[in-house]
Amino acid sequence: MKSKFAIAATAAWLSSAAIAAPISYNATLTDGVAASGSIAAANTSADPVGAEYYRFFANAGDSVTVFGTRLENSYDMAFWLFSGLFTDTDQFGATFNTGDAGFIAFGDDEIPHPGPFGDPSETFVAATTGLYTVAVTNFQSGDSGDGQFAFQLTANGIQNVPEPGSLLLAGLGLFGLAGVRRRRAG
Repeated sequence: MKSKFAIAATAAWLSSAAIAAPISYNATLTDGVAASGSIAAANTSADPVGAEYYRFFANAGDSVTVFGTRLENSYDMAFWLFSGLFTDTDQFGATFNTGDAGFIAFGDDEIPHPGPFGDPSETFVAATTGLYTVAVTNFQSGDSGDGQFAFQLTANGIQNVPEPGSLLLAGLGLFGLAGVRRRRAG
């Protein structure tokens, strides 16, 4: 009896461990610039493991609009918006849901589009200054033939955050200008 229980417990643990996967962000969104991507046709609207992840920065009080454009008519694009960044899909559990930490909105079919589905769009006011996550999913699409659906994702009203290397170069440039000014004054 104990061995049957141990086998069942091990199987349950392995199946729960199998749903977790590291999250790799495809791109940092830039204000008003479309980022291209694709998603596996097998993904479902609430599957964190098969989602494609994007990030952006917003200041508290910014009005942000995120919208998706599917590039294939058979794709039913959807996305989930969250406050914060995530390292692993187990931070969501087996599926995305409105009770997940940082949940803001679920976008699906808000923009009319020729074909069987609409495109997703959500507008929200950033509650905090920091990074946000968009998880792009597939809602009710069938197979695309090649197993992938192409899309574009755009965010308006976000702040563009300079990379740390850019900040270092800007700081060095200002330091150099201060040195030149000091020499001229001296």
